Amino acid sequence: AGQESSSAVEFDKAEKARAKRRTGGVKRIFSLFTLLFAALLVTGFLLAQYNPVLSDSFALINVDIIGLIKAWAETGEPLDLMLTIVNCVAAAGALIALIASLVGLIFGKFPRKTIAVGAALPLLAFAVELVYLAVKKEFVLALDADLIAMVAAAGVLFVLALVFGAVEVRREDREEERFLRSGSEI
Repeated sequence: AGQESSSAVEFDKAEKARAKRRTGGVKRIFSLFTLLFAALLVTGFLLAQYNPVLSDSFALINVDIIGLIKAWAETGEPLDLMLTIVNCVAAAGALIALIASLVGLIFGKFPRKTIAVGAALPLLAFAVELVYLAVKKEFVLALDADLIAMVAAAGVLFVLALVFGAVEVRREDREEERFLRSGSEI
């Protein structure tokens, strides 16, 4: 009986190692895609500071978080408190998603909850700003296209995080079932 249990333990370890190898590559791919979209969001914030006017019809002036904070520090009052708060929350969420995706890519994990929360923050923050502007009747599509672009990028990141998270949960459930079945066959 002792011989059989030691071979069962060795089989369990080998099966776990195979399962880990199978899922590691997929988790890295998920992390890579979320990393790209999180980097797109962070790039939007950086472009707003260093090159806010991208073309005659599109500028990133509303998402210039660094400029808004500099103006707040210099004058003691924010130029637009709501926009400053929205940008701070959105930038924090984008950075959370970026760092979590980078860690996931390096270590072969997919921190689905952290990435989903990090993606939800900019999505919700920019959506609140757009609703605020619409309620105040100050929304002008030509002037607020940068907010729409950022909410779209955050939305894509959030949907990717949710879809990849659901796929990952399903994969983990299948691996667990496979592991349990293989253990009962011994």
